[in-house]
This record gives sequence, structure tokens and C-alpha cells, in this order.
Amino acid sequence: LQFLYFIGFKMHGMTLLALLLWVPCGADGKNLLFIGNSYTYVGDMPGVVRQVAASMGHTITVESKVAGGRSLGQASQDNGVITRLNAGGFDYLILQDQSQTGPACDTWNWENKNLAYKAMVDLFSPAAKASSAKIVMYETWGYREGLSLFGDTYKNMQSMCIDGYELYSDITKRQGCMAPEDSIIAHAGTAFSHVYDQSSSADPGTDPNTLFYKLYNADKSHPDPLGTYLIALTMCYTMFGIPADTSTLYKPGYVTVNPDYFPSLHDAALKAVTPPPAPLPGMSGGYVDEAGARYVIRGSVLSSYCTVTQSSLAVTAGQVTRTPAWVVESFNSTIVWKDTTNGATEVYKNYYSDTCSAPGTDAPATEVPTPSPNDDSSSVTTVIVVLAVLGGVGVLVAAAVVLYCYRVKKATPKTEPVDVEMPPRKV
Repeated sequence: LQFLYFIGFKMHGMTLLALLLWVPCGADGKNLLFIGNSYTYVGDMPGVVRQVAASMGHTITVESKVAGGRSLGQASQDNGVITRLNAGGFDYLILQDQSQTGPACDTWNWENKNLAYKAMVDLFSPAAKASSAKIVMYETWGYREGLSLFGDTYKNMQSMCIDGYELYSDITKRQGCMAPEDSIIAHAGTAFSHVYDQSSSADPGTDPNTLFYKLYNADKSHPDPLGTYLIALTMCYTMFGIPADTSTLYKPGYVTVNPDYFPSLHDAALKAVTPPPAPLPGMSGGYVDEAGARYVIRGSVLSSYCTVTQSSLAVTAGQVTRTPAWVVESFNSTIVWKDTTNGATEVYKNYYSDTCSAPGTDAPATEVPTPSPNDDSSSVTTVIVVLAVLGGVGVLVAAAVVLYCYRVKKATPKTEPVDVEMPPRKV
């Protein structure tokens, strides 16, 4: 529920007034709800998403529940976030974790990680289904020069970011019972990685002349405007599809100042949303082998997940591309990799047990106490009042909506401010 308007129009020489509920009247009128931290609000990324979407022919509204440095686990305990989710009315729920929690191994960052896992099942998935919305995991990126906790290099940290969000999406489907097409990933971090790979520099993270270097601001973590724009492109391409014609796409001045910027950013976003196909559907997600080692499968890549020595917190992250054929013994349960040259096999089982009878069903998930939301009776009262008003105005409302939509089509969408609930601080 957003605004009530008095709309005047003439009919047979008389002015009639109709009080009606405002509804978006663009190409699709989608509502996006962002939950995250400064990786979402720095550079007003949701606002840039709206401008890119508008240039693609999509009228959207954006709303944010953000706080500096906050993880998804912490957000799931915030009554303001819970109340907003329970109110519904959004079409996309975009989830961004803290920059070191998303890629972290739950074996050592267990408190925030486990809170996030539970929230995927008990809060985010049910809220998305109740609102008939899609969940979009906003995959973050490695720090420009890496971080010792994640193997020292950008590439190691980036690999773990990809794995972390793959696991989040996996649990919303296996235990949150989201349909596969309703829990997707906006691979913004992967787009950063493609820009890294485009560079001819020996070390793009320390070379200020590279586009990759320019994606980051001075703290080597948060995005600079070019990074924010790349994120927005990846978001829009993921949610709304790849535009056939990019000539009319929104391009701010800091992008057009260099003719090479947009083609490179567009190419990186394009590659991020069209990853190599998985050998068979339903294979992505978290697995454990017979020895207890953990892996993540994404596309045609089997990635070892967070081999951690807890005493020193030393992390190694590696990956190997499996070229022989995969054989699936049972959907979403066990995968057997068979080496066609010698017949040797490796068995991988999901380490998130399926609690849904089938992906996308409403079968009960693992029972974990649901956070207690604030009472939101005011929203119920508002709905009742609006319904009464709409019932009274009848045909006049319909006529006014037609007139309003005609006017909206000629108007440029306004940029709404992001709801910053706390001052920025490093994530």
C-alpha cells in the first residue's frame, strides 16, 4: 500500500472525484525488496537497478531494509525486517549477506552462518512464497586484493563467495521448498570475476589502470560507481532477461566517459547470467563425499568447500572441472561421478537433506523456532479501509485507473531514496 490519490476527471461537463489506491501501471509494476547492508546501499544500487530496468521497459519500485555491516543472520532477528516480510507485497526478495559471512565456512563462523541457514527455511522462503515472489541471492565478490582468511587472493575469496550463495539458494529449495525457478542467483561477484579475467595486467587488483581496479572504491571492498553499475546490469539481466538492443540502455556519465567501459561491463554481466550448463538439471548445490569432505557443484565445476583447520583458520579453496560423464542415481540426493577411462567412481550426497516431497511443494520443512514478529495490526486496518473505499467508488475507480495509467506511461519513474537504517561502516 503506497499512496491514496484524488484524481479529477471530466465526464459530460461535470467533474467527478474518485479516491483510489495507487497501483504501478507500467510494463509489469514489479516491487523489489532488498535486504542487506552497505554492499546494497553504497552508490544507491537499488536506484541504479530501477533506472536500468526502466530503460529496458520495466516499471519497478524498490525498497530496502539495510544496515551497515549486518549479516543475513542478524537481519533475520530484526523485528523491522520480519514485520516487513510478513506484510508481503513484493515480487522479488533480494538477499545480500555480509561480505565475510557469505563466503565463510559454517564450521568457524557458525553463529551467523547457522542463523542465515535457518532464516532461509523459516523466514525468507515462507515470506517469498506467501507473497508469490522470487528469491534472488545477491552474490557478492572477493576483496580487490583478497583476504588472508579466504586464501589471500581475490580469486580464492571469489570462489568461496560463489559457493556460499549457491548453498543459500540450495537450502531454500531443498528445505525451504522453493521451486527451482523461484530461487535464483544474481551472480554479481561472478561478473566482477569476468572483468578480472578480461584484464591483460599481471595483477588487476593492484593495477589502477585496469577496469577491474576501478570497480572498487578506496577500501578495496565496496563498489565504486562502475562496480555499482555492473551489479545493476547483472541484477536486471537476471530478473528481466538480456536486452536485445543495448543502445537505449541506461548508461550514466561515468560509464560513457570511456567508450570501452560499457562493452566490457555488459559482456561481464552477460557471461555471469549465462553460465555453462550443468551436466544434468538439479545438480547444483552442496554435497559431501564418502570421506566427509564437502563440495559445491555449480555448472560443470566441482568446487571443494572450505577445507578449514580450525586452530589457525587457514583456508584453502580449490576447484576441478569434471570432464567425464556424471551419472545421477536419484534426483537431488546422490550423484556418482564415473571416470569413463577406468570405471572408478566417486559418490557425493547432498548435505542438506531434502525435507520437501518435491522441489517447489509446500511440504513441511525442518522445524526450527520462527522469530517472533512485531504486531502489524495497522496494516490489516489499512487493508480493510482501502477495501471499503474501493467498494464504494465502483466504476469511477476503474475509469480513474485507466486515466492514471495513461498519464504514468508518459512520465519518467522517480528515484526513491534507499532506506538506510544505520550509518555506513565497513562490512
